[in-house]
Amino acid sequence: MKRYIYLIAFSLSLFSCYGAKYYLKEAQKYEKEKDYDNAVANYAEAYSMDPANKDAKKGFKKTGQKLLDQLLDEVQESYDAGNYKEAI
Repeated sequence: MKRYIYLIAFSLSLFSCYGAKYYLKEAQKYEKEKDYDNAVANYAEAYSMDPANKDAKKGFKKTGQKLLDQLLDEVQESYDAGNYKEAI
């Protein structure tokens, strides 16, 4: 979980000089690649720059749910395989 936090913090600091439209495009690109970590980070940055942006809010919710589902699937797979420490 810590790696995701570091990844998000790094992404936000790396792209801090661009506008909300840039982040939306990047988020959509990452979402198509099924890289939900980066997609969520870019949607969050776009939303923080422009809270009235409906696309950023909608994308953040949708992609955030996909990321959560992906993480839960990984936990379930680890648990089913008997890797209890990895599942935790």
